Amino acid sequence: MPCRKKFSAISMGWCSSGLFVLAAPGWDHSVLAWVALVPLLLALRRRSVLSGFCLAWAAGFLAYAGIVHWVTISGAVTVIEFILIAGYLGLHWGLFGAALTFLAARTHFPLAATAPILWVTCEYLRASFFPLELPWTLLGHSQYQNIALIQLAAVTGLYGISAAIALVNSIIAEAIAGGRHPGVSAGAILVVVGLALVSGQAVLAGSLHARTVPVTVVPGNLAQDVRWEPQRQEANFRTYMEATIRASNRSETALIVWPETSVPGPLNRDLHSLSTLQSLAQETGASLLIGTGEREKFSHGKEGIPNRYNSAVLFSPGLSKLRSYHKMQLLPFGEYLPWAESFPWPARYRAHSSEYAAGKDYTTFSLHGEKGPTAFGVLICWEGIFPNLARQFVQQGAAFLVGISNEAWFDGKSAPQFLAMNTFRAVENRRSLVRAVNGGISGFIDPYGRLVASINAARDDHHGDGFLTYTIAVLESRTFYTSYGDLFAQTTMGVALLFMLAAIRRPRLRQITDVPGLIYADDFGKRRLFMSCLRLMDFRKVAQR
Repeated sequence: MPCRKKFSAISMGWCSSGLFVLAAPGWDHSVLAWVALVPLLLALRRRSVLSGFCLAWAAGFLAYAGIVHWVTISGAVTVIEFILIAGYLGLHWGLFGAALTFLAARTHFPLAATAPILWVTCEYLRASFFPLELPWTLLGHSQYQNIALIQLAAVTGLYGISAAIALVNSIIAEAIAGGRHPGVSAGAILVVVGLALVSGQAVLAGSLHARTVPVTVVPGNLAQDVRWEPQRQEANFRTYMEATIRASNRSETALIVWPETSVPGPLNRDLHSLSTLQSLAQETGASLLIGTGEREKFSHGKEGIPNRYNSAVLFSPGLSKLRSYHKMQLLPFGEYLPWAESFPWPARYRAHSSEYAAGKDYTTFSLHGEKGPTAFGVLICWEGIFPNLARQFVQQGAAFLVGISNEAWFDGKSAPQFLAMNTFRAVENRRSLVRAVNGGISGFIDPYGRLVASINAARDDHHGDGFLTYTIAVLESRTFYTSYGDLFAQTTMGVALLFMLAAIRRPRLRQITDVPGLIYADDFGKRRLFMSCLRLMDFRKVAQR
């Protein structure tokens, strides 16, 4: 019987894993997110802290194994490493399970109060404080196509969406467990979801007063093996050049964007390419934003070696001085090796890490037009998944954001997840976001998070010669989120800490199942328990007579 109960709990955890995967970007069954945690919450009832941790971590591992299955496509990740990645990404589920069971054992706080607070806290810890901070495919990301709902992110960031979903899940779980009347539960859900949707619709109904700028993306969509072949570099460069010229001939544009490392570089030491690109900007009359690599002219790196950067460079017609942004949030084990000087990594890891240096400045670029300069910031590759990074660019004056990436490493399988996470950067800061992606989804996200125009490498453009032009809105106002960042998540974490302190100060509540009429007893209530047992024994003696 105990084995059957244990297997039942594990199955319920796996059920939550499957629902979470189906709700995630890519599968896009977003409605399932509103019930995805219910089986897990029910399975965690009356569990010990260790059991709760293991049960929830196993569910989290399985969920993220389904979500990041594409990491093995590049061939650089082994099966063991894939298991470690999924285990790391699912670790915050385990922390949630442990914290929830700890509170349940020591307090009478309702699930609808504790579960959303703890869930958001664990997501925020994984995204901001874990050794490899990684806000990848969190619960709220499942709603990226629910445009009315995600307007909440302009105030709370992504975590407000996660909190609303976790709250609905906990209300349903309480109703199933018999702790709340179904009618009351249904009413509470309608209030939570209704308020979020109505407020979002009100935001969408408002008028958007903004200047506009025409922008063009040239994704290229070159296969990864072709992209880095030395003998193909000239042909690849010509592919981008020809698409750029066609785009400028077809319609007026102020900015043309090429993807990450479209010119492998180091561009600042390639005088021929520099001259060609400057001439191209002059010919088209548009600024060119190029993803490339750069090396410092003087030795500032380790052992006197010049630092190497993953960069974006802007070429402007009529201006000979170039401006560069160096990627700040590097990819661990790809662009650098964490703790390389203190941890004895195997030679394989050292060989595959490119050892880029991280940039230090939130560099913004400017487009010079008739209505004055328009500043914008650039997010390279996975920088678009980090909310605070995008927020810093907007605080530096960026009126719109540009994301450049190369997703051909994973054959486009990661594209929907990248798109979903970048969508929230637009909504949080109320900025248009332009995406030029090789091997993924390129296009334009408006300040409300709507994908208004796109080229999908997996569906629309197989020949590497496409381009897309769209006129974006340019805004300079600031949202609450831009001004105060993850204040909602930080406040939630503070409340969670108060919950835990209250639970630590209070003795453990032990569930009593063999004495009728007694559910919980605390260590300071032993006398009450003893007296109750005596009365029960007297009752049994009377019954025997």
